[in-house]
Amino acid sequence: MMIPHVMVEHSCGIIVYMEDNRKVIEQIKSSLSIVDFLEQHGHKLIKSGANRWKMLCPFHDEKTPSCIVSEAYNSYHCFGCGASGDVFTYLEEKEGLDFPGAIEMLADDLGIEYHPYDNNDDSHTSRKTLRAITELTYNAFKNQFDALSEDHPAKRNISKRNISTENKENYWLFGWSGADDRRIVKGLNSKGYTDAQIVEAGVAKMDQHGLCRMLWKDRLMFVIRDLTGKPVGFTGRIVYDNSTDPRKYVNSSDSPIFHKSNILFCEDIAKKQASKDNEVFVVEGQFDVIAMQHINKSNTVASSGTAFTENHAGMLKRMVGENGKIIFAFDADAAGQKAALRTFRNSPSIQYISFATITGEKDASDMYRDDPDSLMKQMQNIKPLYQHIIDWTAKQNDMTSETGRNAFINDCMETYETITDPVLADNYITYMSLSSGVDVNTIRAKSKGKSIQKKSSEKIIIDENDDLQPEDYMLALCYEQPHLIDKLGDVNMSGRYDLVKKLIMEKKDIPDVIMKRFIVANEGMRKFEKYSPLIDIDDLFDAQKQVIDMKNKDNSIIT
Repeated sequence: MMIPHVMVEHSCGIIVYMEDNRKVIEQIKSSLSIVDFLEQHGHKLIKSGANRWKMLCPFHDEKTPSCIVSEAYNSYHCFGCGASGDVFTYLEEKEGLDFPGAIEMLADDLGIEYHPYDNNDDSHTSRKTLRAITELTYNAFKNQFDALSEDHPAKRNISKRNISTENKENYWLFGWSGADDRRIVKGLNSKGYTDAQIVEAGVAKMDQHGLCRMLWKDRLMFVIRDLTGKPVGFTGRIVYDNSTDPRKYVNSSDSPIFHKSNILFCEDIAKKQASKDNEVFVVEGQFDVIAMQHINKSNTVASSGTAFTENHAGMLKRMVGENGKIIFAFDADAAGQKAALRTFRNSPSIQYISFATITGEKDASDMYRDDPDSLMKQMQNIKPLYQHIIDWTAKQNDMTSETGRNAFINDCMETYETITDPVLADNYITYMSLSSGVDVNTIRAKSKGKSIQKKSSEKIIIDENDDLQPEDYMLALCYEQPHLIDKLGDVNMSGRYDLVKKLIMEKKDIPDVIMKRFIVANEGMRKFEKYSPLIDIDDLFDAQKQVIDMKNKDNSIIT
């Protein structure tokens, strides 16, 4: 029988048992003031009325505060760029966390423990317990590393790369697993953790004799932390040539707190500079990341034992923003170029903000070891990833022959079919034409029916100086408040406004002339005190819909 939801006070905070996260979310909202939260994140808030504050917007550059914070509604809204939300939205859009990560971070900070599993389900260990095991394992690795002599092979493996373990950015990244793969397990057992819990944490396995052993023996360890800075996993690098395990790297097993496809090495370090500079670098390995940190590129990450995924792409896009840059450093060999192609095809959400740089015959770590300045210069030598792919594809074919050019176009078209952004699709085909000398229209004819041009009936003809209509205000409001878009389907519009409505509902690009009208419309609405987070935006939508309905009714009578 399911145990009902309960809330129990104890010395560690509030335990909330639940089937889903809703009660935890409500507990967080009722326990945390958004004013305190934003001040803790370095924002200066200025009193601007009862339960109302203002601050410089975290999401765009400005000199005069245009972001209003409502203490009553625990929300913020920027009248400059339209950003709005609550503490969860802030952590997702500014810190790069996903929604579950934001819940967990805030719950941990507030002493609220939540259980995503059923109360009577004993098959799962709580995330808190798994985190504690991983934290203690990290401390053990770190202590063993600190105890090594400077001429130990593990430390020499670092120093020979011109990398210092005294660097404050990366000193804590290193650990040592040691020859005894039972030592740390016994230490965890002594603290009350079972073998099954240690295995579930992804740091150990059971051997054929039923003994619990760590996954690593005599390996240089790298700790992997999540966006909140908490250890969740490890990568162990081979040090001894005569190791009984020839694998170069061994990663933690996937666990409830560690999924290789969802996490990147040093993402917690990278997020701050990535958000500030609106760009992030993606390299191949741990030493490459650390080398980049040594040239002040702390906005660098690497995947951990898996290919770059769409989940990784989404996280990096949140870090750098819609108009940022995600810069991939690929090797010049065939494997590196295949990785570039695979990354582009498998990550449609970031294709238009993806760039590439080629490190040649050396990876980033080797470049830094031999000449730090060369690494810095290389990271400034970037081009859009789609251009790099087309250039590389051209090199694989004889572009002087008709057969070679046909092969080039066919190869490029396989990648083209993965592109979802219409502007990027057009740029891609145009660059194919420039690279091959084949007419753009000829290439389009081979695009297997993919349309990248709007139909003539979809042309938007509008004078930006026309008087604003109720539809302008409605569409501007919905564009700025995405949660209202689903309600647009019930609003009756005609002509050009119906077309713009469809573009918004389908989340397509809005023409510049329309965007100019949106800006003017929003400025007009902001003159009214009501248009702020202090009222329900849905009410404003409904009021605007009534105006449009009345207008449509009047027009039908006249006609």
